[in-house]
Amino acid sequence: MTLLTDILLFALPFGIALAAFQFVFNRFIGNEDTAYFAAVMREMNRTTPRPALVPRAKAAGAA
Repeated sequence: MTLLTDILLFALPFGIALAAFQFVFNRFIGNEDTAYFAAVMREMNRTTPRPALVPRAKAAGAA
């Protein structure tokens, strides 16, 4: 078989199946996890101390 027929008979169906699985998983299963991790990241961003970058740059002599 040629490379094109290999792609059409093997890689393309597996790619379509993978895309369908990802769609179904994210649509029906992944929503709770997505919301949970988004809440975790929001809390981390809220409680993470930010370094003062501008005064450090001025102290180093940058204009």
